[in-house]
Amino acid sequence: MLTVEAEHLQLVNNVIRAIATRNREALEDCLTQDVVLHVPGTTLVSGTFKGREEVLEALGHFAQMGGPSLSIRLHDVLANERHGIVMYDVSAEREGKAISYRHIDIYHFRDGRIRDVTGCPYDLNAFEELYG
Repeated sequence: MLTVEAEHLQLVNNVIRAIATRNREALEDCLTQDVVLHVPGTTLVSGTFKGREEVLEALGHFAQMGGPSLSIRLHDVLANERHGIVMYDVSAEREGKAISYRHIDIYHFRDGRIRDVTGCPYDLNAFEELYG
């Protein structure tokens, strides 16, 4: 039997895998019905998204706007009984210009699922340049 921490670590890894493979069903299984996603900045994908459908739609916009050159390089995944953190690098090309930045996502759990996600780009200007 896994500890709560190990279950949450596996849950966060499942989310990353589902996003990378664009597996909507697998991603949906990881989220509470009332999940909330917080995205900083003033881009087309910035804001607070509430509810599973709205969050899934927002994540789809991220993938679409990042385009085919979007690349994510995972650094680390950490989780305990209450929180999870994912650290990664993002790189893409937009209008012929290379854009890259580091990013952290913070997850909060409830009943074995993700109930809240906050995105934290290290370089908000680069984030806004990619998604603006």
